[in-house]
Amino acid sequence: MTLIETLWLTIANSTASKGVFRLLDESHPLDLYAGFDQDNRRVLMLVTQFPPEELPATGAVEVTVNLRSDGDYAVLFRLARTELNELFGRLCEHVPHVVESGGRRLG
Repeated sequence: MTLIETLWLTIANSTASKGVFRLLDESHPLDLYAGFDQDNRRVLMLVTQFPPEELPATGAVEVTVNLRSDGDYAVLFRLARTELNELFGRLCEHVPHVVESGGRRLG
């Protein structure tokens, strides 16, 4: 089981899982969080001070951007198709590694 899948399982087993997020890795340069939205769908959230560029939509993953009260942006990647939970977990697990290895940084 990957780190993000473990976080999702821990959150899901807590008393209040909806709208709850946990930081993936405190040592990583990006603020990436695992959590669940109000519809109990898996979410990977990036918090950044930079407004993101236009992000493409897919059928399996919904991408939304919210301006937070602290002036930062929350970029939320939500899994729209629950039958893809395992694949979404693997995708989310690779995001921090792509950034560290010189991949294109969001925001």
